[in-house]
This record gives sequence, structure tokens and C-alpha cells, in this order.
Amino acid sequence: MNKKSILLVIIVILMLGLGGCYLSTNKKINAVACTQEAKICPDGSAVGRTGPNCAFAPCPAVQPQTGCNTNNDCKNGASCMVEGPLIANQPVRKVCVPKGQVVPL
Repeated sequence: MNKKSILLVIIVILMLGLGGCYLSTNKKINAVACTQEAKICPDGSAVGRTGPNCAFAPCPAVQPQTGCNTNNDCKNGASCMVEGPLIANQPVRKVCVPKGQVVPL
């Protein structure tokens, strides 16, 4: 092989190497930065934003507090309400229902 062919091969190898380096360093980064606000859940806890769409994380499941007589017996602003239908000669069961939730039947 003559000197021109060897020089041409070296130039091609160098160009391919530099092109590969350029392509590997210029990849787009899809980083997402969510705002730092919080959502207050019915139980009084707070959740932040998460995931690629920055949606609020789900609130924890709230189990009704049983055994209340008045709203003062309930926590976090929940209301004391009768659970289920009223049936004659049957005991009445009252539960604390968080704001924004429906009384379970």
C-alpha cells in the first residue's frame, strides 16, 4: 500500500471516531423538575408531586374512625355521621367521615 492509501484510511478512522464521540455526548436528557407544592389530603397529611407528569401522589386510604357521638370526637375536621340505614329497634352506628367523602352504607 502506498502512503496516500494509508493516510486516507487513518483519516477515515479518525473521522468515524470523532463522529461517534460527538453523537454520544450530544444525547438529549429528558429530566423533569416538578414544583414543590403540596396537596393536603382528607386525613390531614400532605403529598407532593411525582413522576414524569408531575402529578400529585395519591393520598393514603382513610379508614373511618368509629365510636363518635359528636363532631368533636372526630379528628382533622371530619364529621360524625350515622352509618348505614336507620332500622327500627336496631342500634345506630356512628362513624367519623373525612371532608369530601361520602358516608358508607
